[in-house]
Amino acid sequence: REGYKLSYQIGPEVGLRAMPNLSKVVADNGDANLLSQCLMAAKQTRQSILSGKPINMVDNNMFVKRRLIDGSIQKATQHTALRLPPQDIPLGNEKISLLQPCSSMALPILYDLIEPDDPIAINTLNNIENLWNLRWEMGGYDRYHSSSECDTPGPWPFASLFIARANHKCGN
Repeated sequence: REGYKLSYQIGPEVGLRAMPNLSKVVADNGDANLLSQCLMAAKQTRQSILSGKPINMVDNNMFVKRRLIDGSIQKATQHTALRLPPQDIPLGNEKISLLQPCSSMALPILYDLIEPDDPIAINTLNNIENLWNLRWEMGGYDRYHSSSECDTPGPWPFASLFIARANHKCGN
């Protein structure tokens, strides 16, 4: 369904915020007006993610993975018979596939959209902790709720690393 995904909102903000530094790396001071516009757009994007009306990516003082066009939070998805995956994976066995929590909810912490001591960061990490050993016992975090997994045989190392990094950044 049409909507907004947290991870897709973060990339542009990070890129726009990096423009002044990027222009220095390529030995081009860049157009000061353009660089100023990039920083303003980054600030507006950050504000939209945190508190935009009617759509933002925060609910209950924590990040959410996905909102629909109408502003409601998409917490689950249902697959159709036309796209039914193989039956030996979670997505093929369960009628409802939960979308939250999701490891992408740690990205705003990693990319400095919020301060590490912000209650949104703390609450988000507490929620993400539900991904630890969700369906496995070998240690590690799933990329997102394992009921939505279409191909993973266990925890996702990349997700485990950036969740660990976000926890470290927050002093956990």
